[in-house]
Amino acid sequence: MGISIKGNLVGLNAFCIGKNACIQICSYSYKDEFKYDQKEFLDVIYSIKDKGMKTSMQTYLDKHDLAVGFYNHGKQQSELKNREEAIRYYTKAIEAYPQEDNYMKSEAYFNRGLNKRYLDNLKGAIADYTEAIKLRPDYYKAYNNRGYARLLVDEYQLAINDFTMTIKYDNYNTEFTQMALGNRGIAKIALGQSGCADLKKAIELGNSNVTQAYNQYCR
Repeated sequence: MGISIKGNLVGLNAFCIGKNACIQICSYSYKDEFKYDQKEFLDVIYSIKDKGMKTSMQTYLDKHDLAVGFYNHGKQQSELKNREEAIRYYTKAIEAYPQEDNYMKSEAYFNRGLNKRYLDNLKGAIADYTEAIKLRPDYYKAYNNRGYARLLVDEYQLAINDFTMTIKYDNYNTEFTQMALGNRGIAKIALGQSGCADLKKAIELGNSNVTQAYNQYCR
């Protein structure tokens, strides 16, 4: 088994599904305006390496193509705020993705959870974010969103744990760190702990949404 990466190209040599089959996977993705970046592509490859190719290549391509269509419909419905329809299409995508497509299945779970949260189905949202994390243990966005949902249902310690994982895996690279810091600070205060350091750091990073909480509890 040999995997070589050069620039933006990912190549496979002597792999069980063959070099041409991998090129087909990429072509299918681009055709539907749904692009695998290098990390996504490698996630599929490593999943196959670890677990073996359980799906025949033609079946894989057919299922992948079908799932991408459902996913894109779900995204369109979500953008239109048609929450129930979005959930329905994301569910179809989850069911259609072949087991080698862990990365995209986790995205579908994440987006379905987001739409459930907008419908105040917090229990369902938490369950979907949990499934997304099972498929991608470093999925910091899912940790953040699950933490926020847990904050809303007063599961403060579990929320703190999720926000901590968000910060760990995002590592101050995106706005999710500042959101997680702010919400972790609020969760700590709700438990009678000191959350002022988190609130202060969140504000320093640009999260003005927690300024009122900082002024109320930390002045």
